[in-house]
Amino acid sequence: MRPNPRRTPVKRRPAIIGRRCGGFFLIFVVGLLVAVGLSRADSFQAEIAIGDRLAAAGFQRYGMPIENDAIQTYVNRVGGAVTRNAGEPDTPFYFAVLDNDRIIASWSCPGGIVALTTGFLRIMKDEAELAGVLAHEATHVAGRHPLRSYGKAGFDGSADTLAQLIERLSMVVFQQGITPNLEYAADDRAMETAYRTGYDPAGFVRLLDRLQGMPDAVRLSGSWFTTHPHPARRIKRCRTRLADFRDRADMAAAPHRFAEMLRRLE
Repeated sequence: MRPNPRRTPVKRRPAIIGRRCGGFFLIFVVGLLVAVGLSRADSFQAEIAIGDRLAAAGFQRYGMPIENDAIQTYVNRVGGAVTRNAGEPDTPFYFAVLDNDRIIASWSCPGGIVALTTGFLRIMKDEAELAGVLAHEATHVAGRHPLRSYGKAGFDGSADTLAQLIERLSMVVFQQGITPNLEYAADDRAMETAYRTGYDPAGFVRLLDRLQGMPDAVRLSGSWFTTHPHPARRIKRCRTRLADFRDRADMAAAPHRFAEMLRRLE
């Protein structure tokens, strides 16, 4: 039996838009990332700078982080636990809950910023479901999925300006979504990571089931329904994967702890 997920210190990102890097260098690096794939060490500072600007665009679109330290700390602790067990202890992840009850959405940016809306948080039932979503988004960061999807989105060459680059990446992350094969890979890795952290990997499947049954009225542009593959396709794959976690009944879901956190949104 695996231990209950540990409460981890919160990694704080002092300024989301605080890192600077020359625009030409950013455009040059993203071109190389797409074309030949620089090592993570060689490109990391550029990824962080790009991700900070992309996150700012995401905040404009979805809403700013809520001013609730208890909820932000809670989500960062869960995110910190799953990212450490995903093999990404050095990435400066920052998890943000955004003030938006209307749209069910989560997204991630190069360099480690991960966001989800209050609307998404409200439909979750326990901590295992939250851990699955955060692990899914962290996998996108670790695998450079936004940048890889940018390279497959049909854009001709690198952007001419930093603003154009962010505009194009915004289309990928907030409208078109990551390519389906990368989404399926993130689902698979999310379940494994949740399990390694001590969470029931079936929590992620339960959440997908709930999303599949939601009415058309919530399937808005920019939501999980328009930026991710159809839940039915993902559920089938994830249910097959569950067979690999034979002792998952012993894993944590922490519904009471999650419910206590959720009450702070009222």
